[in-house]
Amino acid sequence: MNIEDVLNIKKGYKIKDKLEFKEVRDFIFNNGFPTNNFDYNLKSLVIDKKNNKNNTSIISSYDPVFNRIKGTNSGESFIHELFHMSSCNDQKKSVGIIGKAGFARSLNEGITDYYTQCVNNSYKCNYSFEVLFLESLNFMYPENSKKRMACYFKADSNKFFNLFEKDKDIIIYATNELDIYDIYKTSYKEKNDIKYEDVIDHLTNAFSIIINNGIKKDNNIAYDILSDFEDTVRFVIKKENWNMVIDSIENKIERGKKLC
Repeated sequence: MNIEDVLNIKKGYKIKDKLEFKEVRDFIFNNGFPTNNFDYNLKSLVIDKKNNKNNTSIISSYDPVFNRIKGTNSGESFIHELFHMSSCNDQKKSVGIIGKAGFARSLNEGITDYYTQCVNNSYKCNYSFEVLFLESLNFMYPENSKKRMACYFKADSNKFFNLFEKDKDIIIYATNELDIYDIYKTSYKEKNDIKYEDVIDHLTNAFSIIINNGIKKDNNIAYDILSDFEDTVRFVIKKENWNMVIDSIENKIERGKKLC
């Protein structure tokens, strides 16, 4: 049974929805990544579409336990959630490169957003720093990068980090700093007792760890990215303006699209 047959069985799907399913699967297949999880999950996928009466932005999410996308059945956000579905292994009860206790959740979102950008160039990144972190990893460690990116669709977190070989522990530490940054950022935005400087500290640590290691390997791009990133952070540290940080490094994100 092919993708068209599966979608024809389901009720409530529009032609555009079918195209979005096909776009995601074609991207996975054409890049030599495994489609097993996509094909398996598609057959039982449930979509809970929210009515948008107030014409406001709908936050979408994928629930791996019930194989359900909530929020929307179209658009860029839908493509993002389809990639989450593609990375969910029901047998292993694992999603993407997320490890125990939610480890690497932030990097996993960066990979998901990265792939969403590859399918839809107009997609506005929701996880800009996480995407930049991923691209920095691939720049610093180009060897095995394709194999690592495939681990997302295999839901194999252990293999993803093992492919960094002798630098595995360094990358795990940096990835954990990115997770802490994400938690602190959420707490800060919710007006909890978190200082802006603490949020930035963990973000800077995450990048500095991997990029300084890249500089040791005489990687000129590493030095360029680190210098630009640290200068930007110093400039906005007292401004408390996330958009100013993100906008100033978006040109770095453009480089990573070469991997698509």
